[in-house]
Amino acid sequence: MFFYLSKIFSIFFFPLPLFLLILIIYFIYKKEKIFLLLILIFYIISTEYFASRFLQILENQFQPIEIQLAEPIDAVIVLGGLSNPLRMVTNLPEFTDGVDRILIAEKLLQLKKTKYIILSGATGYIRQNILPESITLKKYLKLTIPEQYILIDDKSRNTYENAIESLKICKQHGFKKVYLITSAFHMYRAYSVFQKVLKKYYSEKEIIIIPYPVDYRSLRQIAGIEDFFPTDSGLQKSTIAIKEFIGIVAYKLKGYL
Repeated sequence: MFFYLSKIFSIFFFPLPLFLLILIIYFIYKKEKIFLLLILIFYIISTEYFASRFLQILENQFQPIEIQLAEPIDAVIVLGGLSNPLRMVTNLPEFTDGVDRILIAEKLLQLKKTKYIILSGATGYIRQNILPESITLKKYLKLTIPEQYILIDDKSRNTYENAIESLKICKQHGFKKVYLITSAFHMYRAYSVFQKVLKKYYSEKEIIIIPYPVDYRSLRQIAGIEDFFPTDSGLQKSTIAIKEFIGIVAYKLKGYL
């Protein structure tokens, strides 16, 4: 139930649906001052300047790791959400902005920084009859990596379930130290959930999780005056940040963090 409610409820707090709701309220009640204030807020959060700094609150929680300096570990856990199964036209995944997650994992194995890759995730969509993402990602990795080094969790639907299923795999294979790879904006929630599950179901330091953030979305420098005007890119970044903050609050209320 929590999975379905979290998907449906959060939609109404995204900037664009919220803006459309505000328009409807305006036409009903004609509150010009409140409407203008909300228009200004919508303008600000749609700028690249604001959106990048908003997103950096999440992205800067952990230090990035230089791949050449990464310490050798037993396995890497790659969280799903880096491809779109609804766009697939072949049996290989159609990657989205989060593709760095699997590219870095692939490179870590090729550099002998890890022995195994754990692909975690079925689908985050409400519809559950979609082919699990981890299965399609495995098909992609098998093009360059022997199958015996690829492990999958094809059951989990959200970050909490990712932690439950991925750590089961680590336990079964005797992995002691693993990298957790996900997008930088998602790492705070993901790492906190994994630590919570570790403390609840495993003995102290039985498995060591090392956060490996990738896929940084925010701009680190001002490109120019265009960063202060609304763009679809700015709105998208703010939406990602808002969605993640809602996820953090929801997970805290649920006791996952």
